[in-house]
Amino acid sequence: KKDSNQMKKIILFSFLVICCFCEKEQRLRYNQLSKNNDGRHFLMTTLLEKIHAPIDVPRFQGKVQFNLPESLGGSPISTRSSQSCCELKEVPFKYKKGYYTKDILRKVLEKKGIFKYKKGAPLDDFDPKVKKDISIIADVINGDQRPFDHMMSIAATIKDMVNENLFAKAMITITVRRTDVGFAVPNMMEIMGPSFFPNKNVLERQVRQLSDNGRNDADKEVFVDWNSPEYRTYPPSEQESKLWYLREDPEVNSHHWYWHILFGDIEEYNKDEFQDRRGELFYYLHNQVCNRYNFERLSNGMDLVEPYGPEAWNKPIALGYDPKLGDASTDYYPPRDDGVYWYGHPEETRKHEKLVRAYSDSIKKGYLSGSNGEKVKLGYKNGRDFGVIPLGACVETDPLRTVSNETYGDIHNGGHYLMARAGLHKQLVDAGIRNALGNTATECRDPLLYRWHAYIDGIFGEYKLTLGPYKDEDLDFPGIELQEASVYSAAKDENAIFGNILGEKDNLFTHMDFGDVGFYGADILYNISNSDRVRIMYKRLNHSPFIYRFKVKNSGPSAKALVRVFLADERGTPTTIEMDKFFWNFKSGTTEFERSSDESSSVPRKAQGLYEIQEASSYSGSNNLVDTGIREYTGCGWAKHLLVPRGNPEGFKTNLLVVISPLLKDDAAETTDWKTVSTLTHSLCGAPGAKFPDSRPMGYPFDRYRGWKDIINGRSNMKRVGITIYHQQDCKWNKDCPRGRTCNMESKRCNIDDVVSATPRPRRPKETPRNSPITLEDCPYKAETAPKVNTKTFNRVKSSFDCETTCRKKSDCAYFEWQKVNGRNGRCTIYEHVILEPGHLKSVSGLKNCDRFQELFDYDTCTLRDKKPVLKYVTTWRSLPSADQCKQRCDGEKKCQVWEWQKFRLSDGEGDCHAYTMDFRTSANSMSGPVECRV
Repeated sequence: KKDSNQMKKIILFSFLVICCFCEKEQRLRYNQLSKNNDGRHFLMTTLLEKIHAPIDVPRFQGKVQFNLPESLGGSPISTRSSQSCCELKEVPFKYKKGYYTKDILRKVLEKKGIFKYKKGAPLDDFDPKVKKDISIIADVINGDQRPFDHMMSIAATIKDMVNENLFAKAMITITVRRTDVGFAVPNMMEIMGPSFFPNKNVLERQVRQLSDNGRNDADKEVFVDWNSPEYRTYPPSEQESKLWYLREDPEVNSHHWYWHILFGDIEEYNKDEFQDRRGELFYYLHNQVCNRYNFERLSNGMDLVEPYGPEAWNKPIALGYDPKLGDASTDYYPPRDDGVYWYGHPEETRKHEKLVRAYSDSIKKGYLSGSNGEKVKLGYKNGRDFGVIPLGACVETDPLRTVSNETYGDIHNGGHYLMARAGLHKQLVDAGIRNALGNTATECRDPLLYRWHAYIDGIFGEYKLTLGPYKDEDLDFPGIELQEASVYSAAKDENAIFGNILGEKDNLFTHMDFGDVGFYGADILYNISNSDRVRIMYKRLNHSPFIYRFKVKNSGPSAKALVRVFLADERGTPTTIEMDKFFWNFKSGTTEFERSSDESSSVPRKAQGLYEIQEASSYSGSNNLVDTGIREYTGCGWAKHLLVPRGNPEGFKTNLLVVISPLLKDDAAETTDWKTVSTLTHSLCGAPGAKFPDSRPMGYPFDRYRGWKDIINGRSNMKRVGITIYHQQDCKWNKDCPRGRTCNMESKRCNIDDVVSATPRPRRPKETPRNSPITLEDCPYKAETAPKVNTKTFNRVKSSFDCETTCRKKSDCAYFEWQKVNGRNGRCTIYEHVILEPGHLKSVSGLKNCDRFQELFDYDTCTLRDKKPVLKYVTTWRSLPSADQCKQRCDGEKKCQVWEWQKFRLSDGEGDCHAYTMDFRTSANSMSGPVECRV
């Protein structure tokens, strides 16, 4: 009996230990993470966090502290917490019976000349030596796809030795090319913040302390408005100042930086299977950037970009540019003064003029001349443009595919080199100083970039014009009739297009709001704050969501096609921008279908932050799961919020062009995995590791520089739709709006109601959320509190039902999430009701609805697959005088469930009002929902 009692005590003790363990957060273990793609992706991404800090500094909320082996310079006594990851491994050295050492790696890098780049110094991305040195670092780290453990150890060792910019570019290249990790990459601003945010002293004044609210959110916040005096790069009197929202936008610059990494010169990756049609993509990417810039200029009442070509090289560059980057803390880019020549004039100008003649002569002859006298033909056959690829390779100076460096030189990169040093003294140039045009991360800020690429685009235009207009057989699609094409958006309720109302027909709407980047580990303010949880809010142009609706009649057999959607001004080619392109199989008869702006082939599906990627991949990697978001390449593509050009307050009238084209014989679109490719920005970035998913010329059928009217008119498979783009101005009073308009006091935007009206949806929507009978209560609010959600985790839970049952047994549980871990068990996380946590002296917070019931989700269900609950930030209303007004704002905002009115200082009379809601984000293999759900 005594033994029996003793056994019961042991069992009870073991059970309590297990229960305690279940409620603790799961530890990260290197050996587990390194065994699967998601875990490996987490480890590689975390090397980019705090890129300016030493490798042994804790990362990812202190859960990761890389510890190098002693052979690679690590301490013999580990300083790593027993609760943190990660112990890196030794790397065998095959030429000696031993292991790589830090000294061996240092000598290799020194021999290769890598240490000539000082840490913290910006790079000239168009210098061939820089491109070669990025290749060298990537090769040292990755070799011929080294075993992951060895690659990680070498990368972690080299990180603190080399220039941060070089390291970041090498690691991003390795990430998107390795086959044993994911594709997701964070916004470059979170990695190389100093290239984006100017002037340490100005930023310090903008830092705003936030409270810790249990949402894994930021504890410091900075607001940047490039149109405000402290950040403005041009005075309002200069016309170019109107386009600050495009040129200075961090995501535009980040996209450009990533594109040049994705299509870099690293020998191991510069292969056709990785960079299909690279020369043409170089042409088309920059063509679209220039065309979008032209469209924005027209929206603002400006002329098209004037090319910076041979006629201008012999004259001073009239307009200078000061990016206001640097100034005591960040990367330094000197201003370019007004009225300076590009560097090396007139000698360098004569050399470039010689290259211009070489291109023009070859285009007229119809072939490019190789170094050994071979002729590379230019032309078009069987629906394919076979000349633009080698032409683009020569213009870009692709080391693998260029036809002849002796004949065609380095016209594109060489021009960047000369412009990046315009007006600088030779001593500064020799010291490695250059302006913003020398770095792919900053060059989109300078208006001269668009002038330069307008000229470069002219080289391709000169070639395309020699091909003549398309013939009818190139353009027609017998049997296909595009009967209707339209676009619907909503100026007021941005959710309207997903309900019973389609929104305004053939009208699009833009407005200003705040973008949001930077959380844990953001290296943006590394000299300003010792916090690693900083959010950057920057003012940007955005648009209301919209959908396309199509009606197509197919009088023949089933036909596979590509649907191409463009915007174009009356001026034609210089303004034609690709909005979307997608595959469709048209059955016989009439087909009606819709396409959301979120699915555009020109913009990323969802830009992911550094912490967002880390959080998802660390969990899925630890549990041997697959998170689909980690498989999506999110770095490349035009900024999603800039998909729609600005328009103007009066309404900018323009043209929506829709083209349905048949697939060519052996078209790459036929064999494309469209389920995968549709998650990529394939129009501008291709499909890494696969064929470009369209064998016709990029930009077809408007790529011949002959406008669009003669192409569209009279063809049943094409249609032009007149649309209007309205820009809803910011306002405080009715007088701030155009005559006859009023100011919406909730959104602080000018109303458009007097101009357009909503269109009833002509059919029953597929998804109709059911109205909840719950009435809004007058919920009390509490001073000195902030919203917070607490969670508890239980491991080894067999089913979502068991997880839901666990949640129901706890009175404070509001939501549950069950995620499958293996064949028999899962992980159960329960989420408490939102509480108003005391101890936040500068805040007042409250709930919109005190009732704890959740309305039905779409499809009349109380649970969601592949989703997890999260308390999500919705919006912020600035400078409100009281908590009552904050509560009123929340009551008027559909998405707001919880609000917080927060002062910057206790003595302030005004505060900012933050809105939050309980929402669900993607989480593979999960089942989640509320504990109580009311029909």
